[in-house]
Amino acid sequence: MRAKSDAKFAMAESVLRGGEGPTAARRAARAVRNYEADHGSAGLPHRTQINSYFCGPASGVMITLFSNWGRSAFNGVRLNQVSMGGQAHMRTWTHGATNWWRGTYVRGLNRWQNGRRTGAYYWTQTDSPSHGQVKTAMKYGIDNGLLFAADTVERRGRCTTTVTRVRS
Repeated sequence: MRAKSDAKFAMAESVLRGGEGPTAARRAARAVRNYEADHGSAGLPHRTQINSYFCGPASGVMITLFSNWGRSAFNGVRLNQVSMGGQAHMRTWTHGATNWWRGTYVRGLNRWQNGRRTGAYYWTQTDSPSHGQVKTAMKYGIDNGLLFAADTVERRGRCTTTVTRVRS
């Protein structure tokens, strides 16, 4: 297990150091292909976005499928991007984006998994984390078999990454 964890971490860290833009995207895709060639598929079901701004609901659906959560614990709706991006979860339709700065990604996943229970938040968000915080979140997630998500937004030569992960 440790060797597989170390390999996943090395792959993820190489992606982090990759920078931004098309070169980084190619480097990230190559790292994933190399990992899967050596270790098999990560097992995360892929879903294509239903439109140009539904990356949040698409990745939320992938996480939900991987985790076998089924219907929303919040309102019982069936799993699809329209439901995940709806008003009750990520509010992507309302805002024309899944605004990480509003916490809607975390809100959507917590509601899907935990429903209306207060204090049952397994997804947390760290805005503008340091490189060390990103490494710690990735290593924690990989070592404990938990999922994490990262969102990178480039603005005027500055890159802001937000990491979301499951707490134990």
